[in-house]
Amino acid sequence: MNELTLTFISASFMGSFAAIIIILIKAVISEKLSPAAILYMWLPVILRFLVPYIPQSKISIYNHVPESVHIYAPASFDVVSSPSNQAAPISLISVIWTTGIIISVIIYLISYYKFKKSITISSENYDRLNNITNKVTSLCNIKCKIKIYVCKNEISPMLIGFIRPKIVIPEIIAKNFSDEQLLIVLTHEISHFKRKDRFLNALTTTIDCIHWFNPFVKIIAKFIHKDIENACDESAIKILGNDKKYIYSQTLIDVAEFFSQYKSPSIISPMASGKSLLKQRIKRIYNSGRKKISVAALPLCIIISVTLLTGAVDTRATRTIESIVEKAEPI
Repeated sequence: MNELTLTFISASFMGSFAAIIIILIKAVISEKLSPAAILYMWLPVILRFLVPYIPQSKISIYNHVPESVHIYAPASFDVVSSPSNQAAPISLISVIWTTGIIISVIIYLISYYKFKKSITISSENYDRLNNITNKVTSLCNIKCKIKIYVCKNEISPMLIGFIRPKIVIPEIIAKNFSDEQLLIVLTHEISHFKRKDRFLNALTTTIDCIHWFNPFVKIIAKFIHKDIENACDESAIKILGNDKKYIYSQTLIDVAEFFSQYKSPSIISPMASGKSLLKQRIKRIYNSGRKKISVAALPLCIIISVTLLTGAVDTRATRTIESIVEKAEPI
């Protein structure tokens, strides 16, 4: 358990470093890559957080990081004199880390349960919405039937549920949006379903729970969720056609305006983005369809994976952690 704790602490710091590399790469070439290609670049970072044990490699990016930055274990471990004293702080950290994970999972499950329980389903029959949904599933070439619920809550449209996902549409939108706008809203949400974005969201939630002690993880999750929305916008535009870019952008603005007064993240989904993010999304929507170097995504992802998913070759930090784990005794 001690060794697992220390390797996850290492993975947390190295994953954060990997995320900084991706953010810098995005800043340079994001305009030349499609949103889907950019999203693929996050996969090595996600794996770096989730996989504690990685092989060493001479081409690892971590070979070029100063040894002082290789935080495989807290520096205070180096000054502990006796093996019996060494076991105590490491074991205590293991207990704290495990407790933090349990508390994080419980908080998340309770929050999600309360949110689902708070949704009040409307009793009105919306045949218009069902007809549009059937049209969208046909456009998206989806065989299974996705349940659509109209709710009385002041929430923006969203796809909820992991095993049995469903789409929730607020009554205010079901009543006030035109058929064309509802077609766009449902296409966006069903694109999330088709792209299996819920699995990526589940991974980011898992990382947030495991690395609860790392505040940078929440920042990384925001970057990933933003790129998920950009990729979903691109996918929806491909389904609807480039001639729908204006009405698609206007629908995003209308959704954001409807819910601009509600600040709680529990009732606002990414579809109702803030002003700055909305501007970026609309800019990307109008740039979608232009020639991008998407073909470079696979080799670029492979290069990034090899350099970020392999460890530095035999540093002082790795030797220190190995020495500590060998001498440490379990609780």
